[in-house]
Amino acid sequence: MLSRYSDGKVRDIPDGLSKQESGPLFKENFEILDRLLKEDQPTIHSHAGLIDGTDMRLIPKPVSSIPTKATVFSNQSINWIARNGDGWLQYPIGDPAGVKQQLHELIEKTDADEIMAHTDIFDHKALLRSYEILAQAAVN
Repeated sequence: MLSRYSDGKVRDIPDGLSKQESGPLFKENFEILDRLLKEDQPTIHSHAGLIDGTDMRLIPKPVSSIPTKATVFSNQSINWIARNGDGWLQYPIGDPAGVKQQLHELIEKTDADEIMAHTDIFDHKALLRSYEILAQAAVN
C-alpha cells in the first residue's frame, strides 16, 4: 500500500514493518481477499485470526468478478502478479528524466506495448504538473 502521511512523506510499507516482512504479508492478505471474493462462505485461518464464512457474506454480493491489482511495493515477482492479479500498479516518481528511466525499466521487465496513466491527485495544479512530467518523459 502506498500511503501519504500528514508530514507529506510517501511510505510504501506500513511503519514498523520491514520490506522483507511486507512481501509475505501482502501475499497472505491477497490470498484471503481472493478467497473471500471467489468462494461461497469460506472459512479462513490466518495470522489475524479466523474468518468464519458461515457467519459472513459480502453485501451487496458481487454480480461479477472484482479486479484485484498489485503494486510494485507488494514485493511480488512479475510472474506471481501475472498469475494471481488482474493488473499491476507502479508509481514513477521524480523529474521527467527519472520518470522516463522508471518507465523504460517497467517496459523492459514486462515487455509492455502500452502504458496507461491515472492519478488520484485532487489539487488541479498538482494534477496538471504530474501529467506534464509524464508527457515530457514520454516525448523525450
